Parts: sequence; C-alpha cells; structure tokens
Amino acid sequence: MVLVSGSGPQNRDEELMGQKPFFRIADYLSSHGIAVLRYDDRGVNESTGNFQTATSYDFADDAEMAFAFLRKQAGINAQKWVLLVTAKVL
Repeated sequence: MVLVSGSGPQNRDEELMGQKPFFRIADYLSSHGIAVLRYDDRGVNESTGNFQTATSYDFADDAEMAFAFLRKQAGINAQKWVLLVTAKVL
C-alpha cells in the first residue's frame, strides 16, 4: 500500500493538529503483514524539492515513483497493491 497525503505540505504521518492518521494506518496494517510506504511531501522534513512550485502532475509523479520503489522491494507482491489518496492528486 502506498499512502499519498492530502492538500498542503504534509509529512509522512500526515500530521495535523497532533493527529497522525498515516502513522496509525501504517502501524496497523504493517502489524498485520501488509507492506505500507508513506513519504514526506516535496520540501517537507528532509525531502527535496519545493512544495510551493510543484504541480499536480509533479505530485502524481511522486506517487508513481513511490509505488515503483515499493514494487521493487523483496517480498512485495506487485499484483496486489492499494493506493490510498486522501485528496485530489490530479
């Protein structure tokens, strides 16, 4: 599963007002044997790039690259995957 954050610059936990929904989702699913990849938006934490100048297509490319990375990892079944997006990507 790849978790893609919503609107605004978000960290990999999609942290907002003390809540960390992506952390909770990833923790639950991974404890049940499901691989989860989450990532910081461009320019957030140690992520490179600039959130303010990125386009919707850039964010879609980021999600596609995250999925491609996950798919190449040992033990990942590329035939079974889920993309969870919490806001419009395109």
